[in-house]
Amino acid sequence: MTRLYAYGAALILILYGFWYYGHTRYEAGKAKGDANVAAIVARDANELIEQKAVAAAIEKRQEAVTAAAERQMMQDNANAVQKYKDTIAALRAGTVRLRHQWTCPGVPAAAASAGKPDADTALREQGAADLIRLAADADAQIRALQAVLMGERK
Repeated sequence: MTRLYAYGAALILILYGFWYYGHTRYEAGKAKGDANVAAIVARDANELIEQKAVAAAIEKRQEAVTAAAERQMMQDNANAVQKYKDTIAALRAGTVRLRHQWTCPGVPAAAASAGKPDADTALREQGAADLIRLAADADAQIRALQAVLMGERK
């Protein structure tokens, strides 16, 4: 019977050894996994910090490009207003003439040029000047938008 107890004790010790070996491997694997997770979290945190810094630099550059484009557009708009005024003055002074499609075919040139310009002439001058101003405003907006897009793509 003592032999049976000895075999039973040996079997228990062997089973305990297997269990202990498995348990230590599990704990080692768990520690290694925890270390890997900690390394990944640290790496991701560093990448996030780097990405935020890059995004902030890009945003700052885009703000500068947008501000420069806005300043240029404001200057172009001011130039458009001046061009509008110059066009009206040139039309009234006679240094610039309207194209044929802007003239009134029923009014002879002598009648339109006698004294003050008639209402039709003033209206045509105003319309031509408005078209020039609107075209200049559109050009200014297009240049500003193109500058912003080119700044974003750099």
